[in-house]
Amino acid sequence: MLDVTPEVLASASAQVAALTGRLIGVNAAHAAATAAILPPGSDLPSIKTAAALVAKGVSHEVTAAMGNMEL
Repeated sequence: MLDVTPEVLASASAQVAALTGRLIGVNAAHAAATAAILPPGSDLPSIKTAAALVAKGVSHEVTAAMGNMEL
């Protein structure tokens, strides 16, 4: 049964806000870790692989930010 009393809605809203805050914190930590990816060597494949991982991380950060805004 769905309960839509003001108290229940306020509680649900607070839970969503708490979840959003946790997600923003985790995404910030992920962004810092992603930005710190360095190539293991100075050869071209290592540099390209590290750059690709950073690009994937940036893509994830953009998607995560859009999700956080929706919450």
